Amino acid sequence: MALFVFAAWILFDVLSTFVPPIDYAPGDIRGTTLWRVATFVIIMGVGLVGLTWSVRGLWADRAARESVISTTIQSEPERIYQARREATIRQLAAQKHIGEVAAEALVSAWEAEAAARALDCDSLIFWEEGMSWILAHYLG
Repeated sequence: MALFVFAAWILFDVLSTFVPPIDYAPGDIRGTTLWRVATFVIIMGVGLVGLTWSVRGLWADRAARESVISTTIQSEPERIYQARREATIRQLAAQKHIGEVAAEALVSAWEAEAAARALDCDSLIFWEEGMSWILAHYLG
């Protein structure tokens, strides 16, 4: 935006050299210089206002996005749990070459064991421990 304003000012300055200055008394420099300075100030002022509005818009959009993302993550822990559960089932099926039904039974056994241990199912290592437990107890 600032670059556009600067380019517009330069273009205006170049074009204004072809306009004859207002007739002032000899030695009076108010004519062309005053005109150029005034237009520069006006154009730069408009550019700064536009830049300020665009920056505010960027911050508002960013805040809105972060708000939506944090609300989604906080309001749907069950969805995250189910996604991690499905990923574990698929990983077992792919790496250990067992069917999805058998992998589902192994994951259900891990969930029962985790409930007996009173583990936090929302922790990041819940499914890593689950995979280790399943491999140690059933597929060892």
